[in-house]
Amino acid sequence: MGEYSDAFAHAAVDGKVLCSLSASDLDKEIGVSNRLHRKRLLLELQAVRAAAPPAAPAPPRRERSVPEETFRLDEVSDLLELRHVRLQLQRCGDSCDGEVPLEPVRVQSVHNSLLSYYL
Repeated sequence: MGEYSDAFAHAAVDGKVLCSLSASDLDKEIGVSNRLHRKRLLLELQAVRAAAPPAAPAPPRRERSVPEETFRLDEVSDLLELRHVRLQLQRCGDSCDGEVPLEPVRVQSVHNSLLSYYL
C-alpha cells in the first residue's frame, strides 16, 4: 500500500494525526478510495492504538502553604525609612493645608504575611 505514502506526506500526517484518522478522513483527505484498503489501514491503526503506552498521569498538584492571616506592627528605626515617612507626611501636609503633623512621635510599619505572600 505504498501508493498512499505521497498522500500521507502531502497531508502532513504525523503520529498523533495518524492515530486519530477515521474511515472518512482516509477516503476524503488522503484519497484511499478502496474500501478494503481503508479497512486494512484502520485495523492496523487500531493495533497501534492498543499497543501504545497509556498517557502519563498528570503530576499531582502541590498544595500551596498559606501563611497565617495576621499582621504585626514593627517600630520603624531605620533612618532612611523614617526620612521617607517624614517626606510623605510633608507631601500630605502640603496637599491637606497643613492638617497633618510634620514630626511624627512614633512610627510603626504594618507587616501582613498574607499580603506579602500574594504580592
